[in-house]
Amino acid sequence: MKILSQALTATAMAVCLVIPATSMAAGSQVTAGVNSASGKVYVNSTLYTLSGNKAHISAEMAINDKLGFMLSSSSALDAANTKVEFMDFGVRYRLGEDTSTYFSSNRTKVGSNSETLMMLGAMHHISTGEASSLALKIGTSTTNMFDDLEVGFDFNVGLMDALVLNIGYQSTTTTLAKTSTKATSSGFNVSIGAQF
Repeated sequence: MKILSQALTATAMAVCLVIPATSMAAGSQVTAGVNSASGKVYVNSTLYTLSGNKAHISAEMAINDKLGFMLSSSSALDAANTKVEFMDFGVRYRLGEDTSTYFSSNRTKVGSNSETLMMLGAMHHISTGEASSLALKIGTSTTNMFDDLEVGFDFNVGLMDALVLNIGYQSTTTTLAKTSTKATSSGFNVSIGAQF
């Protein structure tokens, strides 16, 4: 079953890199909104159950047509009503008109307990209209490949001039050390912001 999971993940990453789509121009945007978290997550072998609707902030800053930085911050509550903080910071590089690869540092912090995973993944960009776009993402931890995973999407809709509505979803699988014991969490966010 573990081998099948690894094969499916590798296949999905390959699909993100090769599916054709309408090209999109590189740009920058900053959004703020609300994230709804659920599920469970391991942080240094401690299991936390997530819930709550908390603030979500994200930014993508294009350096040039190919290179850009990504940042996102959100939070949730665990079963003991303790704040769980998520901070992802990474760099994206466009391989072509509709595909990118990314490398990010994903930090989860609960009180004094914190853990950072280095993630490597692929993104597939799809133009869904003149003022809207969809980005599909899949990534895996560089130290626990094909066990620690993230899969998600970001849907952007231009409302007027530089105003943008962002709807995003991410499912994350974390592993107890390097065993087969896993936990899955998810976050759904709706944000509004500016693109430039």
